[in-house]
Amino acid sequence: LTSRMIRDRLFKELDRNVALQVAETASADRYEVSGRGQLHLTVLIETMRREGFELEVGPPSVIYMENEETGKVEEPWEAVEVRVPEEYMGGVVDILNQRKGELQDMGLEEGEGL
Repeated sequence: LTSRMIRDRLFKELDRNVALQVAETASADRYEVSGRGQLHLTVLIETMRREGFELEVGPPSVIYMENEETGKVEEPWEAVEVRVPEEYMGGVVDILNQRKGELQDMGLEEGEGL
């Protein structure tokens, strides 16, 4: 397989995989592929390998971005709203804390609770 075929396959993937970004580099046989995390990229790599593509993959790295409001360089983050029964709240908070989550608000839905 040629690098042109790999390039075409990566850019074809952009049509249906909206979270994926592919950028060409100075080298004709090297591409910078960005996704929603290691699992997202692993699925793409494994799919391409099953299709017969042979790839050499470098180590992943975090893409830092500048916060437009503060001007500070930050890691990417996601806003999450979780609604679970009260008995599961502790477990959910623990899981989010392990992922550097920041709790901004917690409360009960109307009509729930005591």
